[in-house]
Amino acid sequence: MSDNRAQKSRKSSGGSSIMVVVLLCIVGPLLAQEWYVDANAAAGGDGSEDAPWNTLAEAAAEAQAGATVYVAAGVYRETLRPAHSGSSDAPLRFIGAPGAIICGHDVISPDEEGNGPWQDLGEHLWAIDVSPERGLGDSALGRQQVRLDDQWLTLARWPNLPHAQGFSSDRAYMARALSGGVEEDSQHSLEGYSAEHQYGWYDVQNLPDGDWDGAFMDLAPGDGWWHRTGTVQMVEGERITYSWPRNSSWSHREIPGPGDWFYLWGRLAAVDQPGEFWHDVEGNDGPAGRLYLQLSAETDPRAAQLTLRGRERGIDLRGRMHITVEGFHLRGCGVEANAESQHLHLRRLHIDHGAQELDVRQPLRSAIHLRGSQHLVEDCDITHVYGRGIDLRNNNNQVRNTVVAFTSDHGIGTDAAREVAVHDNSVFASGNTAVSISAPASTFLRNRVAGAGLRIIDIAVMNTWNAGDMEGTEIAWNWVSHGMAPLSYTDTHSWNGSQGIRLDGGGAPLGCSNAVIHHNVVWDTTSSASIAIWAMAEGQENADDSQIGVYYNSCADAIAVNHNGSVVGHDIRGNIARNLVWNTDAEQSDAVIEKNLFMQQTHPENLRGDPAWRSSWRRDKRLRSDSMARNAGAAIPGVVEGEDPDLGAYPYGAEDWEPGAVIGHRHIAALQPVYERAWDGSQRLRIEGLPLGRALPLTARVRVAHDYPSSHLYHRYAQAGQVAQAVFSMEALPEEGTHVVELTLDGEQYYQLDAPIAIHAPRIDGYAVDAVSRNGGTLDIHGAYLQRLAQGALQRIHLPSHVDLGQAPVPIRFDSATLIANDIMRLDGHDLRVVMEGDDGAAITLDHWLQSGLNTSRTLLWFAWPQELEATWHGLAGEDVLWLSSQVHGRSNRSDPSVVTRYWPMLLDQSLLVWLHGNDLTPDTAIATWNNRGVAQGAPGQSDDAAQPQAVHDSVSGAAARFDGEDDHLVLQGLGSGPMHQFIVYRNLDPGSVAWQRLLSSRANTDGPDYTGDGHFNIVASDDEGAAIPQEDWTIRRNNNAENDASRENLTLGRYSMNTTSAFRGEMAEVLLFDRILQQSERNQVNAYLDALLAGMSHVADDDQLSGLSVELDGEALPVLAHQDGRITVRMPSAMEEGPLTLTVSAEGFGPVTVPGELWVVSVVRGLGLWAGDSHGPLPINVQLGERHEQADGVEAPALFPGLDGESDHDLEIEVLHGDG
Repeated sequence: MSDNRAQKSRKSSGGSSIMVVVLLCIVGPLLAQEWYVDANAAAGGDGSEDAPWNTLAEAAAEAQAGATVYVAAGVYRETLRPAHSGSSDAPLRFIGAPGAIICGHDVISPDEEGNGPWQDLGEHLWAIDVSPERGLGDSALGRQQVRLDDQWLTLARWPNLPHAQGFSSDRAYMARALSGGVEEDSQHSLEGYSAEHQYGWYDVQNLPDGDWDGAFMDLAPGDGWWHRTGTVQMVEGERITYSWPRNSSWSHREIPGPGDWFYLWGRLAAVDQPGEFWHDVEGNDGPAGRLYLQLSAETDPRAAQLTLRGRERGIDLRGRMHITVEGFHLRGCGVEANAESQHLHLRRLHIDHGAQELDVRQPLRSAIHLRGSQHLVEDCDITHVYGRGIDLRNNNNQVRNTVVAFTSDHGIGTDAAREVAVHDNSVFASGNTAVSISAPASTFLRNRVAGAGLRIIDIAVMNTWNAGDMEGTEIAWNWVSHGMAPLSYTDTHSWNGSQGIRLDGGGAPLGCSNAVIHHNVVWDTTSSASIAIWAMAEGQENADDSQIGVYYNSCADAIAVNHNGSVVGHDIRGNIARNLVWNTDAEQSDAVIEKNLFMQQTHPENLRGDPAWRSSWRRDKRLRSDSMARNAGAAIPGVVEGEDPDLGAYPYGAEDWEPGAVIGHRHIAALQPVYERAWDGSQRLRIEGLPLGRALPLTARVRVAHDYPSSHLYHRYAQAGQVAQAVFSMEALPEEGTHVVELTLDGEQYYQLDAPIAIHAPRIDGYAVDAVSRNGGTLDIHGAYLQRLAQGALQRIHLPSHVDLGQAPVPIRFDSATLIANDIMRLDGHDLRVVMEGDDGAAITLDHWLQSGLNTSRTLLWFAWPQELEATWHGLAGEDVLWLSSQVHGRSNRSDPSVVTRYWPMLLDQSLLVWLHGNDLTPDTAIATWNNRGVAQGAPGQSDDAAQPQAVHDSVSGAAARFDGEDDHLVLQGLGSGPMHQFIVYRNLDPGSVAWQRLLSSRANTDGPDYTGDGHFNIVASDDEGAAIPQEDWTIRRNNNAENDASRENLTLGRYSMNTTSAFRGEMAEVLLFDRILQQSERNQVNAYLDALLAGMSHVADDDQLSGLSVELDGEALPVLAHQDGRITVRMPSAMEEGPLTLTVSAEGFGPVTVPGELWVVSVVRGLGLWAGDSHGPLPINVQLGERHEQADGVEAPALFPGLDGESDHDLEIEVLHGDG
């Protein structure tokens, strides 16, 4: 038998590869006893290494303090229940080898142990009568689990899940009521339950035939605050009448209504899809104890192993102390400790389906249920739990470096705990709150928390309610995202959505106080608040001094203060947020609100503007060098030290940090390295095969061929914050070929990966693409450069920093007119593709949509990861190699608007009355009509030449409408009356002196102003006196000021609808008007589209930023013929020497204040874009032109710009842009 104490890994040092044995260090008495267990050993062993026991029970009965029990690989269908405890100086240890599985399932053998034979019921439905001695007994209806060989089967339900996966609490797979209500006879007492029950009904569609009486219903009626289990009383036609235990104190929140989500289970009628089962322990559909399986035509259960859950506890540590359990895989069972348990250490446990209770009237189950004190859960992985992942109770317990995913309730619960430490965990995909932050005197640090609210509504991703005095609980350095609860308000429900971090004191006797929330990054929540805190009501703890600090967080949405009461002690400083939402009658002066940066709100003692995040619409909230948030804060003892700190969670230039669980040495063997090479010569090594929820530590490094180390490490993230890949930047790599890769997690000890990497030259469609190298501000194009690139038929796309194509499409603008004019692209654009280099050198074609501007210099194109490859998406990000490709023989790819609308279907919604897109305008012309892409008939127009706005170039939509602040306006009539939700992208560099400038106005006649409910309006950002606030950057102005039947007649863009006052002076680039008030989730879609449009474009430099312009060719000044709207035309010399030539463009205006971000030079002649890095003052951009080279066969290839042949003068038109990439 192999020594199961040893864990073998390949370790390398100094370029050699050797085998080492990592021994487990035993701390305790010198002669600590060792015992051995092997499920595959013969019975009758004595526990020695040569004659191990074959059950855990034998070891658990014998092992005492100081002993270590080594458990070999194998399946143990029993509960580990130690008979003895360890001690502080002699703990008791149970160490499982890889493959040691504690299983909660028992094998069901036909015609043995009281079981019946298999019965073929036809239509691939099978049944077997299971002995009452098997399973969990008569009360096990919601706790059943079945496996057939290695496949989890799904407890049968309607509607079906899309595939067999054990269970799902995601409302996306549930039915929705057409209508619903409460029965007249509303209060009954059902036998077996003490709670009051409510009787309700739903009207549904497509309910399958069958007997559904007595079936169970999973529901969250009305406002969706509570997850309930109901019982079907009767089905008549399409109406289901049911009962459920209500909350008598909040019954008005549980009134069934249209849109409620639910599913049915617990009857044979639900068994209709392969992979489903139903164990009829009560005999409602046949003999009691009969197990039904619906299988595929290819599956014969008589040839497979059937297992049924027989116990809930895999590890029972109730009443035990000083015990370590390490390394086991728990399947279909969990861990429990009670209040008498102390000093338990759970390490490297992998628990799947560790708890299950669909009948939520029964006590809540948890995969790890820890009561007692001084426990540590470390480096564990817990997935697929119908209940809680980890439930901490009592005090002084810790959870560290652990992954918890796919739970129906909390991922980590702390409702009945105190003094806990929840650090460095990854928690995602929870039906309720992902991490409960209720425990007082606790710390919740460096967690990556995402995807909460899949079942319950009105929650937060990290949440507490009625926690009282939290005794300084700290919530810090977390990434919090993807609140999934819907937001909607109707006559029948109030769905409040989900916030990021919330201290909820609403209706709470104790309230929530004395906590600090700092340095968190929060994004993608369905409500308007990233962070929400409550005012203190009279009688709540600390009502006269809340001691709530919200400091230095980076929030994509608002910071909200809710509920009436006192805000004395509320301290909000150093944050970056969209705005401050004040939903309370308290005076703001009673709170401290200063030195924050609000993106869309002017507030005394605070900044307003763009924080210049690396990515304004995704998770990367690190500051760019030009951010106004730099040096704008103040020290807060214990939170931020030093003078003038940067605002937000990521100080510029500070040591980087990423929260969440990281891998350990046991994960290294599964990692796969992949070579990447970018267009500019930079090289990267991508690491795939990371386990669910885990990243590499930022101390990790790789080296190739023993001598080529990596530099920077970053991660690419998939949906809901799950880690997809780790990427290392490589300063240098060896020549083409196959090379070994070594990885270190701590920067010191390296381990050789099993798979090598193959280094190769990048290729697109079989064409070799040699790199260009960067030297300061100079780009040197060299090598056998691709002829198609010289022609312009292959153009590099430089994405904005850290944009993730797997999460949303990305827009770019390019010059299709020049491509078409030079026969490089077809007139209809059918041959245009967006391609990237695949790992094997073949091209991957991305999905794209040519939205507008075809055959112009401002063609707007969106692209996204291809839908057919979604299952293999690995987190493509902004630094990857992408190209625009045209004129490829035999290739065509039509553009498809679903590239955008599949992410943001609100752009197809029938409520979108008006959609005005700037790229539909022709620059340098007056606007008589602005094309309407919405569903309303007609388009805004102006017949008076003197009142027509002008179309001008802009970098968001290609063009924009410029209004002069006097006469210019556009009018659209015939839109009737009703509500209207408005989104307008505008800027006003010089708004002038006119007050209350209208972006939009409507009213029926002169008798009613547009602000009284009789009309609609949207004004530019103004101060309290109505003076317009200049907006240098494009700004999204949202408004939904009339929810009644106000008039939409005489809808006017650019001034007051009925006279010439309040005229707008500035530019509009995009206008979207909906005929209803959108839900928050719908608003998020529109905001995401507009944010992508704003974030994804460079900005054309204004003429005044080109002062001091100089253009040189190899140091010789060139005549500047013209420069306007960012375009510069220069005269090239009539004679040029052969060889490389350097074109240099510089101007005084290029600096960190007037031109933030990166500076670009774009050649309109051939559409070739070349760039240089961040500008910190006057910066020349050097572009190599005219280099001649030889192809591989020795034949001379044309120059990069073939027209520059040295024989005549040539005008070269270039375009200067700036912005975030």
